[in-house]
Amino acid sequence: MNEIDDPKILAEAEAAGGRGVHHHHHQFQAVLELILKCLRDNAEERPIMLDVAKQLKRIQRRFHF
Repeated sequence: MNEIDDPKILAEAEAAGGRGVHHHHHQFQAVLELILKCLRDNAEERPIMLDVAKQLKRIQRRFHF
């Protein structure tokens, strides 16, 4: 997760003046944390789909540049 090898992401990062790599890393980490919550064994610990959609919207707004 600490290395980005995707040329498209690297190109976007360079176009954003270098701040994009750091930006994408945090966005990826936020989505990954949400995915892990969705995969919890105990159904009561998993978020409902409405909450997942809201969280994805928050992530999109927070990291949109």
